[in-house]
Amino acid sequence: MIEEDLLLSTIDTGEPSLCPLGIKRLDDLLGGGVPCGSTILVEGPPGSGKTSFAAKFIYEGAHRGEKGVYVSFVEGRYSFYSFMKSLGMDFYDLERKGLVTFIEAIPLHNEEAARLIIERVLMMALEEGVKRVVIDSVTVLIQTFGLEKARELLTTTLLRELKRAGVTTLLISEKPRSYTESEVSVEEYISDTVIELNYRLEYGKIVRYMRILKVRGVSIPLSEITFTLRKDAVIDLAVPIVPHEIPAIDTSTIYKTGIKEIDDLIIGIPRGSQTLIIVEPGINSLDLSLVPLIPLIARYGGPAIIRSYVRAPDEIKRVIIQSAKRLGFDSKRVLNEVIISALNPVSVSLQEIAAENARVDSTIKPKFLAIHSLNTLLELYPNINVYLGSHLNNVLLRRKHGITSFYTFSGDPGAKNIPGIDIYDIVVLVRTTRAKEEYEVEVLRHPLYAFPKRTIVRRDLFKSGGE
Repeated sequence: MIEEDLLLSTIDTGEPSLCPLGIKRLDDLLGGGVPCGSTILVEGPPGSGKTSFAAKFIYEGAHRGEKGVYVSFVEGRYSFYSFMKSLGMDFYDLERKGLVTFIEAIPLHNEEAARLIIERVLMMALEEGVKRVVIDSVTVLIQTFGLEKARELLTTTLLRELKRAGVTTLLISEKPRSYTESEVSVEEYISDTVIELNYRLEYGKIVRYMRILKVRGVSIPLSEITFTLRKDAVIDLAVPIVPHEIPAIDTSTIYKTGIKEIDDLIIGIPRGSQTLIIVEPGINSLDLSLVPLIPLIARYGGPAIIRSYVRAPDEIKRVIIQSAKRLGFDSKRVLNEVIISALNPVSVSLQEIAAENARVDSTIKPKFLAIHSLNTLLELYPNINVYLGSHLNNVLLRRKHGITSFYTFSGDPGAKNIPGIDIYDIVVLVRTTRAKEEYEVEVLRHPLYAFPKRTIVRRDLFKSGGE
């Protein structure tokens, strides 16, 4: 449906040019940005990141050579510039270069003052080539003049003329955290793009998230995304990389460890397969994940990633050295092929962990990967649906990239109630036996044969120097 305002300004049968918002992963999701000359509404409660979003929008335009105007009815210039400097955005420098104008409009006394500000903005758009405008916030206009008058000021006076001049306008609106989904603001109706920012408390952490409610003319592939506020990136989205189809493992390439006990039991490990190693509580699961990984690295090379949520990098390095020596491999050569990641999962949300892991895996595309251990994530984030959604996506992504992966989980020896057990290609169960020097190892699932296999192996095959 063609908008009346667009018809009034110009008739163009070509595709509209896009205006990047300056938030890289959001722009990527939108195919490059929003149509130039459109109206963007960013709404949410205090502290959700609206001002940072709007500042990044103006900052991005300035670095593209597009002049911008930031009209603030809620904050002074010095306070705004100082906070944005802490996020890595130097508005003082942009102002000196004539790329940004900050209009401090507080307090707003009457309608005449508001009209003068609007006229100034319009004049800058027509005579000085301003291409981006932020109004912070429309809520103040509504509280000051009432809904009808504020709407008239925005739609008939400001937005219509800015759209005719090809200016992309971003409106900020306060929205209480307690709103219901059925509540739709007037600003949402007059905006081409609507983005809601909000936050929730999740297991003791503030998790900020963004909802893309509307982008006129653009298909939205993902409606809710978590993000963090941090220096330089400002709005850093945890956008998952999603394979659209379920990829198959590569059964034409079969890896073997060269260790008789393992190869007799597992037969072979297909390239890109995902192996879950379930260990009885009390067994050293880090050692178990390295038993197949180290010989594979030694025989086929790397790179390989070892990712732990409970062990420090120095400890992982020590276990690699001990395990390599015990298994008869050159520990220095193995270490040269390994990237060790030890992330404290308490510091970030589960969605951020999943998105960061996906980005690293898709960038490096390691030949092999080991994750130790999945229990930690489930204990910290017991919402099983969130866990399974993010984990399943990353498992499929690794299979797509041909990353042969190993995951450890300390759980029920009977393999009952293991979350998402069906998503793995190979499932191995390790139990203790009455004999102190032995483990019972059972392969419950394998793509190369149909029936479970069970054997007894020496414990010293797995031990790296004390459990």
